[in-house]
Amino acid sequence: MDHRDSLFPTLKHLTAQDNIRTPAGDRIYREEILALVLRHCKEVAQRTALATVTKAVVALPAWYTSLDCEAVRVAARLAGFAVQLVNEQVAAAIAYAYECEEFERGYTLVADLGAGAFNVAVVLVEGHQNTHNFVISAIGGKNHLGGDAFTARLADHVGKLTNLPPGGLRAAGQKAIRLLANGESYSIEVDDRPFEFTRDVVLDACQPLLQEIRDTIQSTLDSINLPRDKLASALLIGGASPTTGFEDAVTEVIGRRASIVHLFNRPELVACGAVHVGYGRAKPAPVLCRSIQLQVKDQVLQLGRQNEPLPTSHHGEIHTTIDNHESITIKVYEMDGSNPLLLQKFSVRPLPSGPVQLQVTVWIDSDGTREITVKATIQQVTKLVTSPTFTEEELGRMGLETNRRYSTLHPR
Repeated sequence: MDHRDSLFPTLKHLTAQDNIRTPAGDRIYREEILALVLRHCKEVAQRTALATVTKAVVALPAWYTSLDCEAVRVAARLAGFAVQLVNEQVAAAIAYAYECEEFERGYTLVADLGAGAFNVAVVLVEGHQNTHNFVISAIGGKNHLGGDAFTARLADHVGKLTNLPPGGLRAAGQKAIRLLANGESYSIEVDDRPFEFTRDVVLDACQPLLQEIRDTIQSTLDSINLPRDKLASALLIGGASPTTGFEDAVTEVIGRRASIVHLFNRPELVACGAVHVGYGRAKPAPVLCRSIQLQVKDQVLQLGRQNEPLPTSHHGEIHTTIDNHESITIKVYEMDGSNPLLLQKFSVRPLPSGPVQLQVTVWIDSDGTREITVKATIQQVTKLVTSPTFTEEELGRMGLETNRRYSTLHPR
């Protein structure tokens, strides 16, 4: 196997990891890996366009945290250009608005069912003729609720009905899930035993997942108090969007007033939307994807709400109950539903004697960068909560190492 194959597994998931080793066992930061990929994209673009590339637009999945986004920014810096980030589902809505003649202005729901995740975005598109203003109203989704989950559930369900091995049913189940969206039947043989997939079989097996689809869409609309009759259109995208029952699940939530459009060519659609962003034709106003939670011992402070417009700031207080702290550790989380994702932790010291009152101010910039100021009675600490903090010296070293690795992988 070429060592490059083992160095670049699925890029989206790899760049969301933080402890990565090269085939030789050396530690490598995810920012460095992504920098190699972006550097290659830059070289290809420059050869194609016969021009120097200094800026790029990168479309990211909705499940990326603020740390993941910051890692992409650092990687772009190592690769030698500035980067602008855009949500993949928002990019799809932008492309649809500019490229589709039947496009209706107003609120557009983008339901993206991929292989591994389900993501939702609500985008308000205003303007007239070829001038559009895009406001990201809401973003939601669920990891691990994708086409693979539907295939696995169907295979397990049929296996229990027939005592056929689930492993042999997975490939057939994947095909059946797509074919039966149009009401067809699909027959297979496993171990010389016949079985006929029907639409009812698929729906019975996948009903819990389809309910999660409905709940995710509804909670996303509820987060901005948007009635379903305000939706002008719904875009169904993603490689698993032909899944049996998916369109019906979306329709049950949003009603039949909104026009539903299937756009299966997702990569090109997202890339087209990113181009419009790069040329300045679309400047989508961002929202806070996840709220912030601060934890000090057993005290919890929730700041911000999902899908509120950025930039934003919030203020709160935490009262400790234990006297005479030498220091206090503050943990900063990003809330993915009820699941806390640790962004960073830091300490405030020295502290006065007695119980301590912490005054906390969180400022979130339009690019999602969090600046947290903590005032502990007389001691004030300001912390910029981003990716693992690299010094200028470390970034310089990483840049040199990126150039060396790239030269090894792509000799002149």
